Amino acid sequence: MKLVNPLYYPVAVLAGAIALVVGVRVAKLPSVVMLPSAVAIATLGAAALKAQEPEIGLDPALSQN
Repeated sequence: MKLVNPLYYPVAVLAGAIALVVGVRVAKLPSVVMLPSAVAIATLGAAALKAQEPEIGLDPALSQN
């Protein structure tokens, strides 16, 4: 699995932010535990979203210049 920048995937960042807020406010977990968890959720979510994207390559006919 390649490391992906979650900032390119706003949905993944939103999921990490929701996990952070729910973990700290609702579940009363310490922020020291929830912050790395939220970062991991955002990074794994971004990796999953990147894996679903089609691979974009150049058309061989266009690259014959």
